[in-house]
Amino acid sequence: MATLAYPAARWSLRVVMERHWRLVSLALFCTWFTEDGGYAIYWRFKDPAALAFMREGGDVPTSADQTSVHPQAQRQVKAAGYLDGAGPGLHDSGDAGAGSDL
Repeated sequence: MATLAYPAARWSLRVVMERHWRLVSLALFCTWFTEDGGYAIYWRFKDPAALAFMREGGDVPTSADQTSVHPQAQRQVKAAGYLDGAGPGLHDSGDAGAGSDL
């Protein structure tokens, strides 16, 4: 799709910058088709359930040994201590309302 995306983006930008308003709808269609439309059409015929899953914002791991779709972000969050039960940054309900901040 990248072979079509670059020329379509260049042409679409030219349509808008040079104010060829009659071609704006075609430029929008070309932009959609080269970015998402080709994939949507492919998955509609290949596996409509997968297309519905993707539209809902679902994501699947891309390799067999990957347990999450965002492993790097989870490692960074865990390193910052946000996923630790006793880590800093979590609110402990045991001292809630102690009045130290009043």
